Amino acid sequence: KKVHEMIEAYKLIEHEEAKALTEKVFSYQQVLEKLVFVNQLSPTSRFYLLDFYYENCAPCLKSISYLKNLEHDFSSATLSVIAVNPYDTKEKIENYAVKNQISYAEAMIDKEFVDDSIGHIGYPFFVLFDREGKIVLKQTGFDPAFFDKVREIINK
Repeated sequence: KKVHEMIEAYKLIEHEEAKALTEKVFSYQQVLEKLVFVNQLSPTSRFYLLDFYYENCAPCLKSISYLKNLEHDFSSATLSVIAVNPYDTKEKIENYAVKNQISYAEAMIDKEFVDDSIGHIGYPFFVLFDREGKIVLKQTGFDPAFFDKVREIINK
């Protein structure tokens, strides 16, 4: 029984530490200052959806069609989708965009900035910011329901 209690206490500590890492406070402005755009600059929008990904991430690939649909369904004055890659080179990112027919903004960012400011994240990692740069919604991993939540927030 004591071993079971110790394991449960350890799981709670581990969960709280993981939760703290994903709850770091950062703003769109902080991230924007570190982005190096590969194919286009971000227009002024009501909302910005950042998609942190890397080239060989299978769940990241699944999310592309959902991101394309959001970009198609909302004007750039309403939503700007920005794919953010902390790992790959500019050439790899450009090739990825062409191969996957991505028309939304692609940007590179320093991996150390991501680790220091955002924390350890899983991929894909999505952050929806409002015009003021405040986080409205976050999601780690691929989940189609996340994109429905984005739609609900934008359509309010």
